[in-house]
Amino acid sequence: MFNDVNSLGTHTKYLYNALTDENTAYLYNLFAIFVMVGLTSTAQKFAHKRVNIMFQRTKAINSFYRLCIVLLMFAPVAAVILAPTPEIYTNFSYFYTHSYNPLAVEYLYHRLVMPYIIYLSFLSILVYYYLIKGSTSKNIIMLLSSVICIWIDGKRGLLAFLIVGILLVDFIKNQTQSNWKLVKKGALLSCVFIAYFAVYSMFTTKNTDDSFYETYDAYFSRESEVKLSIYSRLNGADMLPYDGATLLYDITCYIPRFLWEDKPYGFFNYLTAYAYNGHAETFMEGSNFQVNIWSEYIANFGLLGCILSLLFIIGIVRVSERSNVAMLNISGSVFVLIYLFFGFELIVMVLFYAWLYFFVFKRKSSLHRTRTTY
Repeated sequence: MFNDVNSLGTHTKYLYNALTDENTAYLYNLFAIFVMVGLTSTAQKFAHKRVNIMFQRTKAINSFYRLCIVLLMFAPVAAVILAPTPEIYTNFSYFYTHSYNPLAVEYLYHRLVMPYIIYLSFLSILVYYYLIKGSTSKNIIMLLSSVICIWIDGKRGLLAFLIVGILLVDFIKNQTQSNWKLVKKGALLSCVFIAYFAVYSMFTTKNTDDSFYETYDAYFSRESEVKLSIYSRLNGADMLPYDGATLLYDITCYIPRFLWEDKPYGFFNYLTAYAYNGHAETFMEGSNFQVNIWSEYIANFGLLGCILSLLFIIGIVRVSERSNVAMLNISGSVFVLIYLFFGFELIVMVLFYAWLYFFVFKRKSSLHRTRTTY
């Protein structure tokens, strides 16, 4: 494994420096202990305050809304039909198995339009799973729409998101029951994901030359990225143009760049460039490291970022779990779990603003109904 770390020095010099720096390793260990203790103690302290949500699913939805949800689940099919070259989507993971022009309209459509449709379908699948009672037809509809989404998306992350979302919905829906069935289902779905990961790698030849450590570090662990953020703060804090830059981007991502030319970029751009160059003046086109909330907050604010990120997660979880609005509960839980592994990019953005919508509007209307009851 140490030889695998040494191999990083060929191209990503500063990532290698971060992984072999003793001060960085020492601070990373303290960070890991702090976060684990903070999350565990908070969970134990507030577990009894969790609201048990009573689900009244099928009867509360009329046929029109149910049809709308199903249509949104299959929206990627319409997006393929409207694509500049629909036939490319008959090939699984086309843009990972074929050469392409990054400026071609087909790739730009897949990069700029298709993700929004796919993640809209993803959220609709979870809503459908939450609202509709189990049946053979329901399972077939869910399976078919999920396969279509994963096929068109052509990557591995979406399946992981679906598995996490399904397990969270199951957990919330069965709060008063034994979790043993959930554990068995989680183990089964994890095996499905591992098998899909292996088949995907063989089919696309992606990561087939990578060592076990490189594959694990790139897709399952965020140790390298967190250490790189710590290393940056210890050595001049040259990763970002200024403290708080990417968090400013996170809350203003919807503002068009032509209205704000100096608007910061997403965090993964800065971290990737720093790993290669030791600064973020020039981004690395076509290459990006996976990031998460810990690496982003630490890169922005150092030690204070570690504390702020923990408080942010605890705040979202407390608000979500103490609410009797089911969609606020689900969206908050899924958002936090995915943000622990992925940066504030498209799917995380969508989940956060969905949570914010339910917090501002649905929670308010729920409180109003509660007050009028008494």
